[in-house]
Amino acid sequence: ASGATPGAAPPRPRARRANFTFSAEARARISASLRRRWQDPEYRARRAKATVSNETRKRLSEAMKAKWSAGDYRARHTNNGSHSAERRLKIAEAIRRKWQDPDYRNKTVLGIRLAHKSGRYAERMSPEATAEWKSKISSSMRERWQDKMYRDQQLRSAQGRPSRPPVRGGAPPRRLATAAAERGAGGAA
Repeated sequence: ASGATPGAAPPRPRARRANFTFSAEARARISASLRRRWQDPEYRARRAKATVSNETRKRLSEAMKAKWSAGDYRARHTNNGSHSAERRLKIAEAIRRKWQDPDYRNKTVLGIRLAHKSGRYAERMSPEATAEWKSKISSSMRERWQDKMYRDQQLRSAQGRPSRPPVRGGAPPRRLATAAAERGAGGAA
């Protein structure tokens, strides 16, 4: 009844295509479909119930922390080749090439500026929540740095990096240019 050949292997899911994007028409169809779904009260209610309670979130968090503290789980999920030096160089080069494109640069910078101006990220958190969050992160990082393995790993990964990003292109800072001009004028007189 399913249309599959008896004894045949089940169909394999399609692999994700690299650099795939939907066409404008497909995005419009998907968008319209999602808007229709959210107009349906039953769908909206189901999605609202799908949010996880704080107790469940806490249980899941504890379970994941326990998994990550186990050496075999951590090894399986971190040694996937994406952190190799060769891979990092390849990614860095690709990003460098992207930023050379003026259209990409302008679009990205504009997006960042608009996101900061809109304040939508800041308004999601009250000042109290922000302070609480900063405190929580701070204490968590202090605790992490007490762990010798974590500290050694962070220090090893930072060894190859410059402490400040190099200045690329553009005019020299004003005071340096002025000082150089004054030296040039003073030496000529």
